[in-house]
Amino acid sequence: EPSWNHSLPQTSNNTCDVRGLRSDEAVARVIEFLDDLYGRGINTGYVIHGHGTGALKRHLRAWFPQCDYVHSFRPGKAQEGGDGVTAVLLTLRSL
Repeated sequence: EPSWNHSLPQTSNNTCDVRGLRSDEAVARVIEFLDDLYGRGINTGYVIHGHGTGALKRHLRAWFPQCDYVHSFRPGKAQEGGDGVTAVLLTLRSL
């Protein structure tokens, strides 16, 4: 069972920046990103969506529960970029 207790710290290898993208473009980029993490056996990803109007953050956070890769997600901690980032814990089950 995936657990935040075993999550990985944020690095350039597990972070995806979608700032400035339209919602559909951002979801497509995040799917590729999560697919890559899953394929590499990495259980934690960080999506930088920024603050802006909040529309991109709301769209992504509404979409995450529908994504097969996502076990759970949370706003970023202060050192991860705060609420301009969403941390994602990937599922370990086979898809």
